[in-house]
Amino acid sequence: MPYIKPQSYQQLVEALKGNGLLARPLFQQRPGHPVAFHRDLADDLLQLPDNLGAQPLFQRYREQALWINSEDAGTVMDIDVPSDLRFSTLI
Repeated sequence: MPYIKPQSYQQLVEALKGNGLLARPLFQQRPGHPVAFHRDLADDLLQLPDNLGAQPLFQRYREQALWINSEDAGTVMDIDVPSDLRFSTLI
């Protein structure tokens, strides 16, 4: 996720200083990256199966999950394949 702006990381860090255990950006109603986890979830993260990602934690800690509205298109743009580069002009 090379296009994420530094401010997006800072928003997530600030969000976790409150009551949240997990924080994730939303760009135009699309879940983005990065996902931030409070240190209290370290053991939970280590026990997750590799193929599921963090979705089980969002379900388990639904009440403490924070969705941060973001204006950063970089939170939803990746370059996994060469054709993804054509969208980089949107930023």
